[in-house]
Amino acid sequence: MPVMTSAVEPTETSVVTSTATPSITTPDWLVEAIVVARFWRMIGILDAIDESVRAPRGKAGDYEVCDYVLMLLAFSLSGHLHVRHFRKRLEGYEQALAAAWDREAVPSASALSRFLRVVGAPPLDETLGLLDRKGQRWLMFDTDGTRQAIRVRHLVDGEDRPPARRRSAWSFAPGYTGRKRGEAVRSRMVPQNAQTKEWLDSVLAPGNGALEDELSTCCGTIADYLDHHQIARSEGVVRLDGAHGFVKLIAAITAFGLGYLCRSADYRLVKSVAVRKAIAQGPTPDFRPHGEVTPRQVVDVGTITWRAGGRSPLVISTRLVVTIRDPGPEAAKRSKIGKRIGPKIYELFVTDRTVEQLSALDVVSLYLGRGDQERCFGSEDKQGDADRLVSTALCGQAFFAHVCLAALNARVRLGEEISEARRRRTEWSPADIVEVASESTDSLPAPLPEPSTEIEIAAGRGPSAEKLGGDDFEWIDESTVRCPAGNAMRPSTRTTSGDVEQARYTARRRDCRAFPLADRCLGSGSGRQSGRSITVRIRRTETMPQPGNGPQAESLLERIERPPVYWLDVPAAQMSGRLHQQLLGQTVTIEERLAEINPSPLNVVSLNRDQRAHRRLTWTERQQRNALVAKGRVRHVHLTGIPIPIQQMLQLHAA
Repeated sequence: MPVMTSAVEPTETSVVTSTATPSITTPDWLVEAIVVARFWRMIGILDAIDESVRAPRGKAGDYEVCDYVLMLLAFSLSGHLHVRHFRKRLEGYEQALAAAWDREAVPSASALSRFLRVVGAPPLDETLGLLDRKGQRWLMFDTDGTRQAIRVRHLVDGEDRPPARRRSAWSFAPGYTGRKRGEAVRSRMVPQNAQTKEWLDSVLAPGNGALEDELSTCCGTIADYLDHHQIARSEGVVRLDGAHGFVKLIAAITAFGLGYLCRSADYRLVKSVAVRKAIAQGPTPDFRPHGEVTPRQVVDVGTITWRAGGRSPLVISTRLVVTIRDPGPEAAKRSKIGKRIGPKIYELFVTDRTVEQLSALDVVSLYLGRGDQERCFGSEDKQGDADRLVSTALCGQAFFAHVCLAALNARVRLGEEISEARRRRTEWSPADIVEVASESTDSLPAPLPEPSTEIEIAAGRGPSAEKLGGDDFEWIDESTVRCPAGNAMRPSTRTTSGDVEQARYTARRRDCRAFPLADRCLGSGSGRQSGRSITVRIRRTETMPQPGNGPQAESLLERIERPPVYWLDVPAAQMSGRLHQQLLGQTVTIEERLAEINPSPLNVVSLNRDQRAHRRLTWTERQQRNALVAKGRVRHVHLTGIPIPIQQMLQLHAA
């Protein structure tokens, strides 16, 4: 079919022309990536990588660790989901990105994949705070976990096929997927400075991970952060959700000398005598958190001894705050948060901060303020998305996550230079007047009745009916049952169903063998390799006292005024967004020429004897293989739209 052509009519108002010469548009994220890379070079991250980060590997080519870090930095800021899409979009502008660190070129996507498979542990690491009622300043750190789920494809296997191998098995494992769809998951825990919004670490684990190990790693990073800034570790407070509210996890925090503020999920504490006495002392103030319809009553129990469950010997001393509220609209459903006992719902909060530093209302308010921090963790998924699948190797994925979080930190720091917003001072809790009561010895509260406990020791049935059991054993306490021979039996397993706890107690084998009535206790001709076991059912019945129902003591009141609690931070979201929006879509031009001093001919390759003989190169020689200075060329990269404060900070040349 012939192509129809026609001349341009004089009446046409627009003319579209074209050319066969290609002209690639600048990626809209490239200018920001170059600016952040120059910032990293200015603060010394590039020098630290060159001097201390080593990654021995085969087929290294011309690239070193800094080349891969530079590529991951640009990828984290680009927003692309896959490295191959990012690398395709970078075509034509590789030299501009490489020039940010005076490098000749950047690796390919396949070279990056090979590097991440063999890289070791992540090598990158990176006056605000909170004023309590004593005027002391301390920093708040939040930790949170995320999950990345993947779909696992069915693999056909058989004798006529090679053995199947899943690459995802290196970093993914079956586990709890949450609301995400998939069969295998990888968990990631990140700590953040709540005042400066700095991301400090990224801890990855396949499957559900090991919560205690991940928390210990995060606390170690927080401790190093405080040591680096010459801040006492006791001035750092870790704020955690209820999943961490158990003795062994709190002990993992205190082992690093850090403070804590946590919601506790150990509801055994609700039934303790100390809590019941504190509730019965009198009316407690009503507290209505922002956004909640139902008010709470806040009870400061004070310092208690907190024991770990099961047979663990761990014991810590902590301050306990209890809130009590009505079920409200969820009366017909099970409460998602808290423990419902009778008509009330109880919630527990534990901390090492004293009552002079924070009141009970301050403790609850500061923890519930963690909801604002959840938005920061959500924004990390949108801005950096460190969960993007870059490598199937766990260490390689962790390497990228560290680069990604460090890039987000740089966004905030650079955005501070051009943003009008400065550090904020927020009155978190107003000044208050407390009444310190000294109880009169003439009128003391009557002691509370101890909870009633019903014990049932299972008797033998069927073939075991003739054995000793039931009334032949004596209940001493939760840790001991005395057998008919007078020996102690210890608990081996415990299960709970409703308000009934079922425990199994076992005697030592040598005690049973020495008992004259062993045939009646163990059974005639018993060949058991362990001692006698019995089952004990424990049912506790107690009525939780309502606030204000206990006897009141006469007291002498002393009024003390305490200063407010201030929260000091920076508007990190505004700072980060300002830089990103200002540099989005700016153009880059590249010009390359020979160096004016001692230029080398383009057709001559300079080699030393080691290079000619293919001997192993030194670290310095390897670093120079992709350096621009070794090529005898000068590359000029011009960026548009760079604010003057950023130009001055990074010492960029003005065009």
